[in-house]
Amino acid sequence: KINLKKMVCVHIRGGDFKWVKSHNTLDSVYYKNSINFFKKKIKDPVFHIYTNDVGFAKNLIRKELKSNKIIFTNKYNFSDIEEFSLFSFYKYSIIANSTFSLTSSYISKNNKITIAPKVWMSGRKLSKKKIFKRMVFL
Repeated sequence: KINLKKMVCVHIRGGDFKWVKSHNTLDSVYYKNSINFFKKKIKDPVFHIYTNDVGFAKNLIRKELKSNKIIFTNKYNFSDIEEFSLFSFYKYSIIANSTFSLTSSYISKNNKITIAPKVWMSGRKLSKKKIFKRMVFL
């Protein structure tokens, strides 16, 4: 039985972000803190990882892989639009500094809490405004 109340979607952007100067890749501390945030809020959460770079993502969260229930969604071969749509159904999300995950969590009618990085683009912070009232910045 699938319990949507326990599922957290996680977006890890690797790929081109490792070389694009305008963006920074998020570090393991951001993902560790974000995962721990939800572990305090949800009993036995399940983390669904959406990524364009599985090797990078596994290396980034290798410590969290040992002690949490984590599923990489790439094994289902979803298209980008399918991933975007699925991402918008979750109550809880951990987004990357990417408009892909920001927009899909923002348009979600189900989303209750979104963890977002304080630093969005190479030192520039994303300001919290009224439209981002469901966001927690870590």
